[in-house]
Amino acid sequence: KYEVGKSRPVAIKLDSTGQVEWEKEFRKKGFLDHEGGSAVESDGGFIIYVQSYVHPAGGNAARLLKLDAKGEVVWERQLRGNGGPKTPHPQTFKLTKKGSIVMSGHIYLDKREYEYAWDGEVDKNGKLVADKVGKGDPYNLRKKK
Repeated sequence: KYEVGKSRPVAIKLDSTGQVEWEKEFRKKGFLDHEGGSAVESDGGFIIYVQSYVHPAGGNAARLLKLDAKGEVVWERQLRGNGGPKTPHPQTFKLTKKGSIVMSGHIYLDKREYEYAWDGEVDKNGKLVADKVGKGDPYNLRKKK
């Protein structure tokens, strides 16, 4: 049974035998309900992607965290917005050869709930280097009349 505030963003590193080396939780004050994914970096560290939801508004804020091999936070970047309009919703992210994280997804520019394409990039030091809004209806969900 789902309960508000009971989900949590967790990263776990296992050794070669499947035993837990470390487990870390990445909650953020003022947010409830988290989800996300992670990717291994070539330097042995990790990039953690977390969607942190704002209640009662129901919107989300996207966060990226870079962890070292021991699970310690090297940097954290919250993308613009706090769950309302102009908050990006990354759907995909990938690591580039230069160590940056490239994301794409959608964004709502106002409360009309009309999606626009969104692309972003964070460099290897956590600095936002791209934050672009594209065309409306990026998933072609609106029927043409």
